Amino acid sequence: MSTIEGQRRQISRHRPLHIYREDMFYFVTCSTRGKKTFLDTEAKRDLLRDVLKEKTKNLGVRLTAWVILKNHYHLLFHVPSKETLASFMRQINGRSSYEINRLDGIRGRSIWYNYWDRCPRNERDFYSFFNYIHINPLKHGDVHFPESVLQIQGENWRLNADRTVNFDEMLAQYPYSSYPFYLRKYGGPALTHVWMDYPIPVDLEGME
Repeated sequence: MSTIEGQRRQISRHRPLHIYREDMFYFVTCSTRGKKTFLDTEAKRDLLRDVLKEKTKNLGVRLTAWVILKNHYHLLFHVPSKETLASFMRQINGRSSYEINRLDGIRGRSIWYNYWDRCPRNERDFYSFFNYIHINPLKHGDVHFPESVLQIQGENWRLNADRTVNFDEMLAQYPYSSYPFYLRKYGGPALTHVWMDYPIPVDLEGME
């Protein structure tokens, strides 16, 4: 087997090859080992949220959108240099692992498996990731909606313009997401405009 073929077999969704770029936005997904629900309490999700805010500030990362679930999290952020991304992720996962293990009275347990990163190529990509992050609590059952609220049209998930439920207020009830911030700052009509103009590609469903 050639060296190239061997490298290709080693690269997978859970062992991604990270190619770092200068002055870029990144969409990142990070999952727990074995998809175990290590973030199964509010205290642990509070902890990860606080670590995220601390490391964002310390490293000069501009965090645009985020969500924390019981076994993974998603981030959309801008880094000033290619070195910042690796350091940012290493510090978030290292510090949160230590603190989660401390809460559980366990030493040395590995919490995080690896992370998957993608760079938005254009405005459409950027806002599709933005919407995907905020829809995650719905996707994983932490927020409940009638099935008619989101519909597949062609190759995209789209918000039903004729919905009767208050989509924004229900999503804002989930506290471990940046959505409540955007709802307070810009209001429901502005966010609905983003949902309608930048639908979520169905192929993103292969992610967490």
